[in-house]
Amino acid sequence: MKKFTILLFSLLFIVGSVLAQKTNDGKGSKNKKDGGKPKDRNDGRNDGGGGGGGNGNNACVSTGLQLTSILFGAYQSQLISSSRKRPWVSSFELLLHGGTATGTYGTYITALPRVRLNYGALSADVRYNYYTKDSSSFSFVDALAEFNIISGNGFKMSIGQGIMYSVEGKKTYHESFVGMDLGFLDRSILISPEFRLAYDWDIAKSIVSEVTMRAGYRVFNSSNFVVYANVSGGYQYMHQGVSSTLINGGLDIFIQ
Repeated sequence: MKKFTILLFSLLFIVGSVLAQKTNDGKGSKNKKDGGKPKDRNDGRNDGGGGGGGNGNNACVSTGLQLTSILFGAYQSQLISSSRKRPWVSSFELLLHGGTATGTYGTYITALPRVRLNYGALSADVRYNYYTKDSSSFSFVDALAEFNIISGNGFKMSIGQGIMYSVEGKKTYHESFVGMDLGFLDRSILISPEFRLAYDWDIAKSIVSEVTMRAGYRVFNSSNFVVYANVSGGYQYMHQGVSSTLINGGLDIFIQ
C-alpha cells in the first residue's frame, strides 16, 4: 500500500514537472521570436508551432490524469480489500463531543456532534458546531470531502476541502482541513491532531481557524463496534479578533 501511495504522489510530481518544463520552453521560444527581429512570413509557422505545443501540454495532462486514475483505483481497491483486517478503513463514525470555549467574550458551552463516512481513500465529514452562553447562541456547520492516506494499522492522514455554513449569518465559506489519526498499541490509543481554516474570498480574510489535539482510549471493542472515550484541547480564532481556548470530551463510535 505504501508503494501505491508513493507512486501516486510521484506521478503527480512528475506530471507537474513536465508541465512546468513545457511552460518554460514556451516562454523561451516566445522570447527568441520577439528578440528584435521583424516579423516575416515565417511568423505564421511559428504561431502554428505554438499551437502544437499547446496540444502537447493537453496530451500530457490527459495522460497524467489517466495514470492518476489508474493508480488511485488500484490504491482504493487495495484499501477496500484490506478492510477485513482493518475494518475502520471502511466505517461509519459518530463523534459525540462537547465542552467549553473560553475566550474574548467569556465561556461558552459547546456541543459538537460529528459524523464521518469512510470508504477507503475517501471520506465524507460533517460537523455541527453549537455555542451557547446565557441567552445568546450561535452555530455553524462544517461539511468536507476528504482524501485519506493510510499506512499500516496505525496511521491515517486526511486532507479535505469543503464548506463552512453560518446558520445565523446564512452565508457559506470555503473550508480546508488536515487531520491525522495516530494509533498505538493496536489502535487501543488514538492521538488525533486536526487543523481547519474557513476563508472568505470576498474580503480575503479567514473567518475561523482552529487547531485541536484529541486523545482517545478504546473502552469497548467488537468486530463491528468500537468505542473510544476521549479528551481534547485546542485553540480557535474567529474573524474580528475573537479567540477561544477549547476544552472538550466525549465518545468516538466506529460502526464497521
